[in-house]
Amino acid sequence: MSTIDPYDASAEQKAIDIAQDHCRKIVSTVKELSLLYDDWVEGNYKEAEEKLNRITRLENDANKLKHELLEQLSKSTTMINREDLMRLALVVDEIADLAEGTGYRVLTIQDWKPDAKMKKELGSLVEKLISATEKLRLSIFMLSQNPTKAVELADEVDEIEKDADSIQRRVGHSLYASRVEPRTLIMLKELVSHFEEMADTAERAADAIRIVAMSRGK
Repeated sequence: MSTIDPYDASAEQKAIDIAQDHCRKIVSTVKELSLLYDDWVEGNYKEAEEKLNRITRLENDANKLKHELLEQLSKSTTMINREDLMRLALVVDEIADLAEGTGYRVLTIQDWKPDAKMKKELGSLVEKLISATEKLRLSIFMLSQNPTKAVELADEVDEIEKDADSIQRRVGHSLYASRVEPRTLIMLKELVSHFEEMADTAERAADAIRIVAMSRGK
């Protein structure tokens, strides 16, 4: 295996370019989850299953890019932020894994329909996830252009995560106050918990971006 010159800035830039491609796949995965949710709400389960299949393919594509990025970084053992970029890639990739798991959980619930208020709240939660991953993608892009801006975008991810937490708490309260059959209630709580974990993971990715930005002289 060839070794990259640790002082060659192009090596780091190539890694960041791959990280951008990786995050684009993550964004696409979350957007596909949003479409799956829409189909599920409308009772279009066959279409929702097709979306889940696409999520799986996108998750596999993201994994390939993650491995490509890790291989690129492994070629330079002295790159100053090598481990930080590895950590960023691993955390961001978790979002795709969670999106796939969340999609499976959505499809296990076919004997319950959200009322108008719950439909709106859950839809808002999914939109927050899309917004958070979009901000992550832009933040990673700005790492090589303007580290200070990358941190500002990471801060916006934190704010989105707080909004998602608020929605999650309202949804949880509404579920407990409703007369949902116990088995379904458990599945719904697991589903909402997965949404929350996706938002929390986006926040962890934002923290990883801050570390990379600081190493680049934010």
